[in-house]
Amino acid sequence: PVHMLPLVEVVRHEKTAEDTVTRTLALLETLHRQVVVLNRSVPGFLVNRFAQALFRESIYLIEQGVSTAEDIDRAIKYAMGMRYASIGLLEYYDAVGFELERAIALNVYPDLCNTKEIQKTTLDGLASGHTGQKAGRGLYDWTKKDADDFAGSNLLILKVFASGVCQNNISLLLKTSIKEFEYAERKISHGK
Repeated sequence: PVHMLPLVEVVRHEKTAEDTVTRTLALLETLHRQVVVLNRSVPGFLVNRFAQALFRESIYLIEQGVSTAEDIDRAIKYAMGMRYASIGLLEYYDAVGFELERAIALNVYPDLCNTKEIQKTTLDGLASGHTGQKAGRGLYDWTKKDADDFAGSNLLILKVFASGVCQNNISLLLKTSIKEFEYAERKISHGK
């Protein structure tokens, strides 16, 4: 839910007055939001573009038999997600350095998915009615997963953000132990 996430994407338009942008940024700052400004509109803004690039590559890897949905999610949760919560994507790029990033790109770019079409997995899911969690099956068989546990863990993370316990500090959130999560949940539940 947008009201529970710390990030807001502000998109400039050529006819938007600079004063409007300035006032909008000031308002969002008083609401303790992290703000990114796009100098022009692009489909999906930033966050959805990043997500779609990851979705496309992930589905491609599944279709190519390279990995499973479970292992791709594990790689995101326990490597990329944690890494980029503590250091920005482009901070990491700079830290690795252009020379090494160039060498990696020369090796990996030719093999990345570059389709502009909806992928077979999605089309097959739509045709079969296996359209995701709400349908009970998609990339996962949700009848075998604890949906309440899945929703509860996501809700707890959102509650911690909304409470201000980890306001504007996702790296702290991801480094926090389960006991600290439980403490934060008790604190939120009791309004303290």
